[in-house]
Amino acid sequence: MLIESLLQARLHDPFALLGLHREGREWVIRFYEPHATQVSLLDNGETLKKIHPDGLFEWRGANEPAQPYRLRISQGSVSRDIYDCYQFPANISEQDLFLFSEGNLRQGYRMLGSHAVEINGVKAIPAASYNVLIRGFRVPLPQCTHCVIMEQIGSVIALYKATGRMSG
Repeated sequence: MLIESLLQARLHDPFALLGLHREGREWVIRFYEPHATQVSLLDNGETLKKIHPDGLFEWRGANEPAQPYRLRISQGSVSRDIYDCYQFPANISEQDLFLFSEGNLRQGYRMLGSHAVEINGVKAIPAASYNVLIRGFRVPLPQCTHCVIMEQIGSVIALYKATGRMSG
């Protein structure tokens, strides 16, 4: 049910399915990339298993991967290394969404637009916009070497771009 909702861009909480999770005694990473031919975990070189033909990949292991973990996405002969954006917490608070829905968010510019931040040692540029027409939650940019996702929470669209690891 979750997988079909994800593939139809109807999954309200993609974080419930994608990213790093503990299931019983195993650690699981799920990643969605419809155009990928192969996805590997860079820390240990293990390949994620394609569990759905539309591009859902999964890794299972006894040990938790180092965080933030990176993935190598292969699309034919072209590869790119990214941070899996679903390993990072959501950028928009429930309170802000509630106030926004009511029309009472006084400082919407703090939630909407783009702002440079550091999340778990990774520089990122989260961005959100108001748009009731977009129903997807992830936008791949093939020319970009880092992960870009878009998630819809109600009528707020949140876009994340991991720009690289902090040094020092």
